[in-house]
Parts: sequence; structure tokens; C-alpha cells
Amino acid sequence: MLPLLPAALLWLSLLLVLILRGSRGLAAMLAVGAAMGFLSLWTDAQMARVEPSWLKGEQLITANVMRVQSMGVASRLRLKDIARQDGRKLPGLADVYAYGLRGRIWPGAHVRLRVRFHLPDNHRNPGAFDYRAWCFDHHLALAGSAIGDVTIISQRMTLFASWRERIRKALTDVPASGVIAALLMADRQHVPEDWNLAFSATGTAHLLAISGLHLGMVGMLAYLAVWWLLTRRESWIVSLPVRPLAWTAALLMALAYAHLAGWPLPARRAAMMMTAGVLAWWFSARVSPMQVLMLALALILVLDPPAIASASLWLSFLATAAIVLFSRRSHRRSWLQRIGMLANVSLLAWLATLPIVVDLFGRLPLWALPVNLLLVPFYGFWVMPWALAGALASILDWPQLAHAAMQLAGLGIEASARMLLIVQRLPGGDVVTVDVPLGNQLLYALLVALGCLVFWRRRQGAGVALIGAAVALLTFSALHEARLGSWQWVTWDVGQGAASSIMAPDGAVLCLDVPGRRGSRFNGGYMVSEGLRSLGHRHLDVLLISHAQQDHIGGALSLVRRMGGVRELWLPVSARKAEAARPLLHWAAEQSVAVRWLKRGDRIRWHGAQVRVLWPEPAENESNGNNASLVVRLQMPDGPALLFPGDIERSSERQLVQRGVHPVWGMLIPHHGSRTSSSPAFVRALQPDLAIAQTGRGNRYGFPDADVVARYREQGASVWNTADGALLVNWQEDLAKAHIRSWPESFSVRRRLALQWAAGAL
Repeated sequence: MLPLLPAALLWLSLLLVLILRGSRGLAAMLAVGAAMGFLSLWTDAQMARVEPSWLKGEQLITANVMRVQSMGVASRLRLKDIARQDGRKLPGLADVYAYGLRGRIWPGAHVRLRVRFHLPDNHRNPGAFDYRAWCFDHHLALAGSAIGDVTIISQRMTLFASWRERIRKALTDVPASGVIAALLMADRQHVPEDWNLAFSATGTAHLLAISGLHLGMVGMLAYLAVWWLLTRRESWIVSLPVRPLAWTAALLMALAYAHLAGWPLPARRAAMMMTAGVLAWWFSARVSPMQVLMLALALILVLDPPAIASASLWLSFLATAAIVLFSRRSHRRSWLQRIGMLANVSLLAWLATLPIVVDLFGRLPLWALPVNLLLVPFYGFWVMPWALAGALASILDWPQLAHAAMQLAGLGIEASARMLLIVQRLPGGDVVTVDVPLGNQLLYALLVALGCLVFWRRRQGAGVALIGAAVALLTFSALHEARLGSWQWVTWDVGQGAASSIMAPDGAVLCLDVPGRRGSRFNGGYMVSEGLRSLGHRHLDVLLISHAQQDHIGGALSLVRRMGGVRELWLPVSARKAEAARPLLHWAAEQSVAVRWLKRGDRIRWHGAQVRVLWPEPAENESNGNNASLVVRLQMPDGPALLFPGDIERSSERQLVQRGVHPVWGMLIPHHGSRTSSSPAFVRALQPDLAIAQTGRGNRYGFPDADVVARYREQGASVWNTADGALLVNWQEDLAKAHIRSWPESFSVRRRLALQWAAGAL
């Protein structure tokens, strides 16, 4: 992490060495690459810079709406050209959540609203997604919530926004409409979660993202149509450059498709690749097509260095290269030979992207090759043509034809999704993985590259052996689970909600509570599953839910699906008829998962630990759901005891104290640190050494309450808050001493470097 001046001096020194050694060409490439890379970092940093005054209190702003996304009862507005009353303008963009806007506001609207802004913030968990870096890459400087109504100053829907709205109307009552919206408009929020996981498990998640594959499909359809048209007359064949013209039409169609989708980042990279492919055809007499593609790849990496780790980039590159090579070499081959070439290209793409797919989706796609060989042509020649036909009919305002075309596309998607769900249930169809160390990923890439090189030099046996060794190494690394040798306790940073996990020395995992908002894909279940994978766990033994409220159960279904299931569910008797518990219980019945209903007096032996249920009573009928929470004491063998009290309040605490509770070493603070809980008598009876509040950063409730925190500290407890990061407690083998540490925030090196350089130059 170098400041601007030392970095510049280092770069100039390297440049001078190359010039003195006579490597002027390499020096020129270094100079151009460094200049473009610095310009990219500088631009991103300027867009991300925010004056402190934007974060102080409420801001009255005017802005233009770029995008509107429905998020249940709320709408997320992507705003640009943001200006305050005092005339100050925000250089970058902002995402603002507002309520009551469904159907009232469109992209292109000019609005006035009052907002409370905050900087984009990461959850501090093992394996956490770097949301701040994502915002930096997308020039999102601020996030916030609207206060009161949003005033529409003027509203004129842009041409492309009106087209997208027509497409959405055509998708009404269409099967698999969420997937079609993802294919046409890069809107994946309505794809069912079980479908998302099935696509990930079978290595076909790229079918849901607008990247090189889809632009290639659209381009190939346009290419075939124009090529067929221009070959109808012999004079045109003789006088016109048929193939380059067909490729140009393919590019224009692909660019129009990317524009309709709103130019997501993978589509931008794929468009550059396709442009390079068309140029390769126009100048094929003088330049090799692969040289042009390599130049395009180099240009993308210069402009966007982190793209080297992007699955979408490599899928785009491989798809474009495969199409170029396939079209150049296949015109004189039989159909059987063409199918063989397609299988080889698919195998190469699978090998090249396997570590990235494992890292992104947490699955080892063992069935990816045959499934892709089936579904890629199916999507290319059935789903995409009908979806595009429906989109075109929508744009031309032919609603009946549009709806019919969308129906045909949706039926095809439903059939393919059912097939994926069947494949997912086959042996090896849903293999959850742990995070693969970077060193093993690099070794895999080296072995695959050497294997391909040896294979192409006609030493097939040695090449196959090297590639097989690479796949075996990656598979072993992805499936090797942690064996701890001691107990671990993790309380996760999941915002305003509760989630924690206990890991036994033999690797067994028990999770307690998982929050989430209905319909949200990136909820507590996603965060906990990514965290467990990062810590070396790829299975879940027990999921315990303290009570059926969304901040404790909302992400449960997501967690068990992402972890490939669970062996047992433990719930309080008070949750039997709870509405929030129904989806989880329905899934458990389908999967034949055992459900254990817990009440006061129950005792369970779990991997050497004694789990004792202190609350609720068997006939607990409290109208307040918080007081019906499970209160569970976990006693490690010959070691400390932990208490998990859910959201109980003072009335339940009073009864527990009257019946006798024993001191514990560590505990979660009831009800996230609310003043309605943690009564003085309850805290005195427990006398914890460690007390943890699970709250969201800057939460509107003011949790944990200052008096509550003081009460625990008066009893000698060390008080921690998951708003400051996930907490990992690790005991030594004799359980005599605990090591406690808070998890640091993941932070993009590129983002930090850019902001540091920009600040150093000002």
C-alpha cells in the first residue's frame, strides 16, 4: 500500500531500468499501462470521495433516477446528478431506499427528497463479500433511506426505460418470469432461491448472468440470420464480404441487447470481447483473430485489473474465442466433428473457470460438463430466441404476441429448471465446498496450463495426467473440512438480528438463529454459510431457532439450502403454529429432516456437551413472542458454560431467576441489549465473564442500551458488540483459556490504494 510519491518513484525507476537495458517496447507498454491504470484508479477515487457534511443529519436533495428496483414493500432508487440545497453536488451515485413508491416512479424521473445518508458498509465476517469494493467499482458513493415522501419534479420515461417497462408487463403471469427478467434486463432478484442454488450446484449459474455467453448467443442468432439472407443470391456472395457483414450485424445486435439490459459490468467486458472478435474477422488477412482477442483481453485488464479474477471475464473470453475458432474451422467439418469440438471447448471452459466457480458459488459442479452441453444449445436455440422475440414484440407494442413468446421461453426455462433440480439430487449433484487457499488455486492453474501445453505437443497421456492431478488437488482442497481439536464459538455480524455458531472439536456445527428479510437473497443465511465455508466447514448438523421472528428465523431456509441441508432442527414449542416458521417446516418435511420441539426441562447430549433447555414452559402462551424464546444453556465437557437467551424480556427473566439459574462464562445479551431485558437480578445471577450484544451498526433502536452495558460491566463482564465485527472465541484443548478476537473488515486493495493515492495528491 504505497502512497502516491513512493509509488511514482518506484514506477519511474523500473521504467528507467528498462530504457537503459534497451527494452524500449516493454518500457512503452509499462508507461501506457501504468498511465491508464492510474487514470482508472483516479477516476474511481474521485467518484467515491464524499465530503463529511453529506453524512451529518438529514439532507434535502434533488436527483435524477437511474434505476428503480422493487424490494418488497420498499423500492431502491439508484440516483445520479445529486445536488443539495446549498448547491453542493455529489460526484458519484447513491442508492436510496424509499417506501410507498410502487408503480409511481420510473427511471428518468427528476425528484426531490429528504435523505439520511451513510457510507457503504461491510459486514465484518470471515469470507464476507466486499460490498464497499463493489460500490467503489460501480461509483456508488453513498447509501441511505428516504425520510417522508418523494416529490416527483418531472418524470419523462426514457426510451429504453419504456421498453423495459413494456417487457415487464409482458412477463405478467409468465412461468419463470424471474429468469426471463434476468436474461433480458439483468434483474435477478425474482429468481427463486432454490433455482439459484440448482444453477450454482450444476455449474450453470452463468446462464442467469448477461455475459459473454448471452451476448454470444444473441450475436450468433443475428449472424446466422444475416448470413442466410446475404447468401440467397450468388451476386451478393461474390461482391459482398458476407461473413464480416454478418459479424458486424451480430455485434450491433449484441450491443443493443447489452444496452437494453442496462450495461451490467460482465456485459461491458463481453462487448469488448465481441468487438475484438468482429475486428478479427475484418482484419483476418493481416492479423490473427486470436491476437486481436488477446489485445482486447490485455486492454480490459489494464482498464480494470481486478477483472483478472472475474469468472464473467474468462467466460466471455473463452466464449468469444471458441466462437471465432469454431466458425473458422467448422465450415468443412461434419456435424459429429462439430459436436466433438463443442465438447472440447466446454471442457476447456470448465477447467479454466472451475476454481473461480468454486470460490463464487461454494459448489463443486461435478455434473457441469454434460448439463452445459445440453442446456447451452437449448438456451441458445429455444429460450433466448423466444425471449428476444417477446422483447421485440413488447417494444413494438404487440402485447399478445409478446406474451405468447414469453410463455414459450418460460416453459422452456421451467423444464430446464426441473431437470437441474433432479440433477441436484443425484450423487455428487450438490457438493458444498470450503474456501480453497489461493496457493492451491494458483497451483491448479499452473498444472492445467502445463497439461494443456503438453497435450497439444502430442503427449496426450502426460497432459491428461497433469490435468487430472490439478482437478484432484482442487477437489481435495474444496472438500477438506477443518478439524479443530477444541471448541469454537462464533457470533456473526448480521446487522440487526441474531446468529451464532458452536463448532465442536470433531468438526460438528450447531447454528443458533439466522436473520433475514422475506425475499432477500443476501440475508443472514448467506452470510453465515459463507462464513462457515471460510472457516473450513461445509456441513451443518443442527439449526436451533430461539423463536419465530424474522430477525432470528428469516434466513434459516437460505442457510440450510446453501449448506446442503441440516441433520436436525431444534425449535421452541411456541413456534409450532408461527407463520414465519412455515417455510422452514415445509422444507424439513420435504427433505425428511428431523424436527425436535424443545421446552423447559429438556436435556440433549451433543458431541460431549450438555444442552439444557431453561425456557419456555410446555404450555407457554405469552402473547409477546419474545418471551416465548428458547433459553438454552450449553455446558462444554469439563469446561465453560454458555447461555443463549433469545429475546426474552424481564417477566421471563424474573421467573428464571426464581427457579434458579447458575453463573455462565459467556452469553448473548437478551433482546440485542434492549432495556426491556437484562434486569439487574438476572445479570447478577449469571455473572458472565463475556456478554455479547448482536446489533446492527447505527441501528435506529439505539441497541445496546448504555444502562444495560453498564450493568454487565459492573458484574465484571467484558462486553462486545457484533456491530464491530464477528466475534470468534477459541478455547485451547484443556478449555482453561479462551482466545477472543473480533473479525476485521475485508477491504479491497484496489479501493484502498485508489483512495490513498487520491488523498495524497490533494
